Amino acid sequence: TFNRRTIATPCNFFFGLFLYLFVQFKRFSDVRTHSLLFHMGCPLG
Repeated sequence: TFNRRTIATPCNFFFGLFLYLFVQFKRFSDVRTHSLLFHMGCPLG
């Protein structure tokens, strides 16, 4: 249980950071954001 929590915490942190950056970039340009996510985020789903 302790190991699972240790692994899950960084994942949630980076996922939250990714969403934060996504919102920030989306404010500047929707088109560029979708293009960036298409190249970088495609393997992530």
